[in-house]
Amino acid sequence: MAKRKADQIDRQKLKEDQEKFQQKIISNIHTLKEVIAITIDQQNNQTIEVIQKAAKPYKATSKRTEKLSDKAKELLARRGELITENKRQTVEYAKINKTIRKMAKENIKQHNTRTAQSILVENKARKSSEEIQDQKK
Repeated sequence: MAKRKADQIDRQKLKEDQEKFQQKIISNIHTLKEVIAITIDQQNNQTIEVIQKAAKPYKATSKRTEKLSDKAKELLARRGELITENKRQTVEYAKINKTIRKMAKENIKQHNTRTAQSILVENKARKSSEEIQDQKK
């Protein structure tokens, strides 16, 4: 099973902050040495936790373009709050859901339009540069 991009480590960033990363691991491992009465499996699990905590700032980030507006994201967050409060049957939840669906549809349509326009402009520029090169020959 392949790792997702977000689960992988940004090696360039890690190389730049190598000393800082090593210091974090060393300081956390010293605290583990103080706990003596644990099994090897527990030590292994704790060591893995220490390394993962230290590596968290060095995770690769996705460079995808955002399709949803900030307002839509705020509504999604509010809907998440309502779900955690177990208020799915409320009128507010239904209204937010309806608004999110409409906004998402519109935002995605706008995103696709922008993408298509940029591709068209790029292709026109490429064609015109090819035409100029053909004329020179």
